This record gives sequence, structure tokens and C-alpha cells, in this order.
Amino acid sequence: MIINRKDMKNLIKYILLGLSIIMVASCNEDELLNKYPLDSANEGNYFIGAASARGAVAAAFKPMNSDAWFYKRYFVTWTDNMTSDGYSRLNNAWRIQLVEWTFNETHYGFYDWYRGFFRVINNANFAIEGIPRSSDPTFTEVQQAMYIGAAKLLKGFAYLSLTTLWGDVPYFPNFVSNPDEATKARDPKDVVMRGVIEDLTYARDHLPTEWDDVGKGLPTKAAAAGLLAKAYLYNKDYTNAVTAAREALDIADASGYTLMNDYVYMMSQQSQDDGANTEFIFTINFLKDDDANGNINEMSVERGVRDAPGPVKDIYGAGWGYALPSRDLYESFEPGDPRRGYSIWAPGDFYGIYNGPAVVDNEVSYNPGDSIFYQENWSPTNMNTRKLWSAWTGQLRDQTNGYDIPLLRYADLVLYYAEALIENGQVAEGMNQINVVRARPSVNMPPLTATDQADARAKLRHERRVELNFEGIRLFDLIRWGALEETFGSGLNAVPILVKLGDDNLLKNQNLSFPKNNLFPIPLEELNTNPEAKQNIGYN
Repeated sequence: MIINRKDMKNLIKYILLGLSIIMVASCNEDELLNKYPLDSANEGNYFIGAASARGAVAAAFKPMNSDAWFYKRYFVTWTDNMTSDGYSRLNNAWRIQLVEWTFNETHYGFYDWYRGFFRVINNANFAIEGIPRSSDPTFTEVQQAMYIGAAKLLKGFAYLSLTTLWGDVPYFPNFVSNPDEATKARDPKDVVMRGVIEDLTYARDHLPTEWDDVGKGLPTKAAAAGLLAKAYLYNKDYTNAVTAAREALDIADASGYTLMNDYVYMMSQQSQDDGANTEFIFTINFLKDDDANGNINEMSVERGVRDAPGPVKDIYGAGWGYALPSRDLYESFEPGDPRRGYSIWAPGDFYGIYNGPAVVDNEVSYNPGDSIFYQENWSPTNMNTRKLWSAWTGQLRDQTNGYDIPLLRYADLVLYYAEALIENGQVAEGMNQINVVRARPSVNMPPLTATDQADARAKLRHERRVELNFEGIRLFDLIRWGALEETFGSGLNAVPILVKLGDDNLLKNQNLSFPKNNLFPIPLEELNTNPEAKQNIGYN
């Protein structure tokens, strides 16, 4: 059964409790949890029953949706802009450094993302360790295990992200309440991944298909099963990835998740408001018009059209113009693939019907009922993304968006299954799964065949790029495939693929070097506060 939007938003209520007992561990002493006296809420006396367990799990989400540098605003857009798919307005040094790969270990983004994932982990560990100490005798071990499973899912998700982007990282099996416990050397990636798979297996085995009223909005069994398949795939354990992905799809099907017919509606906020989105399996949730508490999606406004004429912006809303599709992405779609138009605004595209008062702007007349078409020069690439964005119409202001960000959707899971099959040598079966995604009624692209495993792999990677474009997935794929050098080349302008649609003006000078740029730098703050930390190769 799919949880409707109202039930999903129940999760935010628990995040807004502002649990003072849960502080953040990020290997920085002033951010660690100190011991609290018995007359204050603490890990020893907070946990009573299901509501307190849910509150602790919800707090593990908080670092991701409450920090502007993280999923609340920057993370998805800017990891996409680091790939060949995206570009941005470059009005700030930190933006230029990310887009051109000229950053180092002092860039604040890497510090915030690295710290943020560890905050998720420590808050999850707090829940995992505290829930079994719940004082309500009616809160059974079976019920406790469901909430523990939700916390383990979040911990597994955070570590899967960390190991992909940074490689070896410290593994914390327990809640950190003492600064001395946070100064820890990096553990080998394979050791961390064993913990990830163990946690996600527990989550799959103990999370419910759907939650009762108290737990509604928390991740479900389908989310855990899907992330477990992803973990096996990222770990290149293709045999187990095939089994886990097939099981995850079976669980998702039985839970009511499916490939939605209408691609545009599936990606819209309207499908969420209607409670009709059956494709988003695991999301970061936000509330609309929740300025007072700050649990609002600010990412969507930075993705909107910035340079449209005033009358158009007044009707359809505007944005900051920081998520701009590249010409390379635009031209990567096969001829006739409607997903290009579903995903990207390009010159000549129908943009909407003008329904404001008659007005003249820059010698252009706008009258009620006029058709508006997207114009070149509305962005530096002559294009804008249509995805993970919602107009400000009906909102208090442009940033008060309630769009829930998908971290795993059904098509992504089908393509994980396809990839696992192909890498496991089951090429024909893998191509069949790619064709499931291509056969979505609103897409209806012809089925593909492959001559061999290499051909199938290339077609799978292309399908992931066009199906999941601008959803914060591309950089993770390129890194785990070891494909950054193949994509960009090495050295300044080695592969000048980021050019404007309609001309050959070079938009950015990427300057990648390898193996350095196969991973992110360990943040300088981590190196300064943790004497056991060592930098990734090439950054010192």
C-alpha cells in the first residue's frame, strides 16, 4: 500500500520535536553529545514507547532535510552540476570550484556533506541502541525491531553514500557520546560495506510493508529491500545483487509501488499532493509553507527559470538558475525519446498559457490566452531542467516548497536489477529489464537488444542517464563505475563537452586529474580535529 502525502508528512511532526537529547557526531568535539543529568531527557530515560522510538528515527532524517547545504537545497543540484549533465550560473567562488573541479579540502560543501552523513549515522545509532531500553512494557520486541530497522536503513544509506564519494571512512558501530570516541582512523571500504549490508538486511527483514498510524511516513520494507540491492550492486557483488533486486521488486510490487504511466505527472509535486505517486519508494520529505520550522524544500527554487521575462515569471514562478542542463545531456537522448522534453526546457518548447493582464515587456506583448514558448538566453546554456522543481504558484513564497525528493524510485530499482543481471552475465534478461523502463506508456521507446555484455553495459548506462537525469544520481554512477576519466578526460579542457545549445561556446574549463578526482577530499576540518584521519590521494 502506498502512503498518501498527508501520512508522509506525519514524519515531519516528529522531526519538529527538536529532540534536545540527540546531538550530532561528526568527529568535531564541540558537536558531540555530552552526558546529561537525570532530570533532563537523555539516552537513558527518553525511550518509552512507539512515539519516542519514532521521534528518534525521525531525528536521523533531520541533518538531511534541515541543512541548506544538504538535501534541503544544494546537494542534489550541485552533485549533478559536477557531472557532464549540468552547468550553473557562476556567481560565487564555491560554485565555480565545484563546476570546474578546482576545489580542495577547504571547500565547505565537502565538510557539510561529510559531516551531515555522520550526523545521520550517530543519530541512527542513538535510536538503535536506545529503543531496546524502552520502558513501556507494551512496546514489544517485534514493534521495537521495526523502528530499529528504520534507523538501520538510514545508517546504511548514509554509509553507502560516504563510501561511494570518499572511499574508506571511519565506521561507528555504536552511538558516540564522548569526543574521544570520534577520533578514529578510516576503516577499509569493504569493512564498512559489510556493516551496510548487515544493517540493510536487518531493515528489510524487520520493517513493515506499511506502518500503523504512529509510524506512518517512515521508510518501509520496500525501501530497505531496494537499498540492499543497491548496496550489493555498488559493492560489485552481482550474484547477490541479482537476487536482492528481484526480491526488492517483488516486495515493491506487493506493497503497491509501480512504474507510473505518466512520466511528467510522476515527477510533479501534484502527484504527491494527490497521494497518487506510486513510484517514489524512499524520499526526503518536506512540508509546504512551513517557514516557521524551516522544513521546506529550498532546492526547487534554485532549479527554476531565472531569466524569463517578468510577466512570465509572475505567472509561472521563477528560480535562481543554478540547475542548467548541458548540451551534452540534451544531445544524449535518442531521437524521439520524449523524456528529453519531459526533463528539459529548450528553445521553442511550449511553456504555458499567459493568463495575466495585457502587458508589454521589452517590446513584447503578452495578452491573456497567448501561448508562451521557452526562449534561448533564458539561461546560460539556453536550457532549464523541468525536474525536482515546482512553481511558486499557490505557495506563500518561492522557497516554501513541499516537494519530496526521491532517493529511490521504482524505475531506478528496475535499472539496478538490469545492471546486476548484465554484470552477472545474464545479458538478455538485463536488456528485458531496461525495456520495461523504456515501455512506460508516456515514453514508449522501442525495445533494445545487445550484441554482448559490453554493448549491454553501455546501453544500461545510457538508460540510467536519460531516465534519471538531474535527480542527483549521475555523479554516484560515474564514480562507482570508474567512469569520470572516460567522461571528462584528464587535464584542462581535455573533453570540452559543456557548450551552449545552439553554438560551440565553451561554458566551463574542467580540470580533473586522476586518480585524485575519483574520490572527494577528506575535509580539512576533519583532518584538523581527528589526528587519525588521512587525506585521499592527490589532495595534499
